[in-house]
Amino acid sequence: MSSRIRIPGLVDVIRLDEPAAIRSIVADPRLDRDFKKEGPLINRLLAGRIRKVLRVGSHPLPAVAPREAEDRARLQALLEQRLQNAQLGTPEQRATLAAYVRGEKGEGVLGPTAQAAVGELFAPGYAARKDRWQAARTLDAAPRSFNPLQILWWGLTGAVDRARKTLAAPVDNDPAAVHATGVAVHNLVRGLKIMRGLWRQPFARESLTEEAVICQCAVAPANVLRQWKAPASTLWGEVEPGAITLFQLDAARYRSPSHQIVFMTDSWSRCPAHHWTASLLGAVWREAKASAPVKGGRS
Repeated sequence: MSSRIRIPGLVDVIRLDEPAAIRSIVADPRLDRDFKKEGPLINRLLAGRIRKVLRVGSHPLPAVAPREAEDRARLQALLEQRLQNAQLGTPEQRATLAAYVRGEKGEGVLGPTAQAAVGELFAPGYAARKDRWQAARTLDAAPRSFNPLQILWWGLTGAVDRARKTLAAPVDNDPAAVHATGVAVHNLVRGLKIMRGLWRQPFARESLTEEAVICQCAVAPANVLRQWKAPASTLWGEVEPGAITLFQLDAARYRSPSHQIVFMTDSWSRCPAHHWTASLLGAVWREAKASAPVKGGRS
């Protein structure tokens, strides 16, 4: 359902989890990713946190770059084209992920291996390392946390800055690569956890088509934020610059499990890795089935 939380001077957020509502509003040019410190207090704090954390040097990560940012559209299109036929991780990485899906490997291998498969797209030989995966967890959590003790600890220890540097170093400070290995990779990890759950169900394992598995395992970010940069009249009332609209894509996915929702493929801000991600999920599922032990015999 859609709702609005508005307390004058404190917060103004419209929450959308209905696919039709998201599709109808996502193209509005007044809704962007500028994330200026405008509007009520909490909105300003959130926008400031996003601008501060999700960047490499002076460059915002692609997922929070404004619509009209210099070269944004061109670089997004080039990356999408390059990923169309990119390698789906190394054979060793796919084998490890397939073993995880079958329950033969524990949770500890999932994050670093998935991250390495993504990193391979930008830096051949990208190694699966625990410190890089921990950096990704920190970078992903930092813009969303409102835990004052956690924020204070990050500030005192410089943990977020270190996380960015850890992620940027192996990919030559490429913002797209940092976003992929530090933020977007968490969606892939969640999808592979769902795949592992499907594998545990014998009926699903034997009956689901590869396409059906991909549909269930291609997951969206839980929430995607946009900021109003001009006054507007909406179904939820009048909004002023600085108001935030929260696309609850994960909830919307359950209502409409399509690439249009998961990857926002019909939007100017679509995920350039939509084809690669779906292809990797399919490849891991095939590998899991092909390498599964045969009952009463050898694998």
